[in-house]
Amino acid sequence: MNYRIGHGFDRHRLEQGEGVVLGGVLVACGKQTIAHSDGDVLIHAIADAMYSAIGDGDIGTHFSNEDDANQGASSAIFLSDALRRSQALGFAVVNVSATIICDEPKIASVRDAINDSLSAMIEAPVHVQGKTTEGCQSVDAIDVHAVALLSQGIES
Repeated sequence: MNYRIGHGFDRHRLEQGEGVVLGGVLVACGKQTIAHSDGDVLIHAIADAMYSAIGDGDIGTHFSNEDDANQGASSAIFLSDALRRSQALGFAVVNVSATIICDEPKIASVRDAINDSLSAMIEAPVHVQGKTTEGCQSVDAIDVHAVALLSQGIES
């Protein structure tokens, strides 16, 4: 059995808006991400963790923010690509753990929906937790750290 761990990180600035997309779930709040795609910072970090685990670049390698074709794109496409590339090498996702760091939005009320949405996308357990910056952040932004464990050679 071959195990690989990948780490992913993403950050987006926030501005006034209708809500933030996290793990494919719209979290209603007075903010939105500033992004080339739909700005799902959580999916971006998870996709990067998967690319890292298999040694295949990062999200910017495969989906440049300078490519107009990616303007407004659903981040689910990026995650699907990372999953497809992993599976092509014989890897399956064992689990994903991610930490969302921001003062707003609060995720406690939507955490289960986010976990369920992501678990369905990658067909593996996902655990997301939220942390505030305790007022230490000088820029209104949202950060995500994600770790993905992949395995090669599991018999189904």
